[in-house]
Amino acid sequence: MSVFGLIIAGRMVQTDFTALKEMEYMIEIQDAESWTPTDGGERQWNYLGFISNEKPSALFKIGQLTKQQQQQNPQNFSFNASNMNTNFFNNSAVHSALIGVKVEPMIEILRRNENEETSTNEQLSSLALFPEKMLRNFVNFMHSFAVSFPKPNTTQYEEYVPAKSVTE
Repeated sequence: MSVFGLIIAGRMVQTDFTALKEMEYMIEIQDAESWTPTDGGERQWNYLGFISNEKPSALFKIGQLTKQQQQQNPQNFSFNASNMNTNFFNNSAVHSALIGVKVEPMIEILRRNENEETSTNEQLSSLALFPEKMLRNFVNFMHSFAVSFPKPNTTQYEEYVPAKSVTE
């Protein structure tokens, strides 16, 4: 009887996990290029999430992995597109993917998730600040091209930015 099962859309349920250590398991999936969004050959592990007694199953979507997530090196639920074997007869590459499972105390899992949420929130806030800073710099730059003209029938002046300075 297997403790873990892996379901990939369009494939049979796979339960043949191999024990690497006492609390670490791995399964290899052949023909990974048919379902992975990666180019293959990558050798890093990506944290996808966790399951627990309170959350006994989960869907882990790998299509949303970013380069920053790929640079992290966590060891819980993982995805690794590696082990590229070349087929010399038709010059195509066959990739396999490794899915790893590590059994850990809930405290460690929660700590890891808190760290990831914090870094994700920091990234989102810095992404939200970028357009604001960019526009502020653009406005400041355009002010350097401003030309003052008197308002009609008053002694006040109005600043104008020539359209040419924006388009060039």
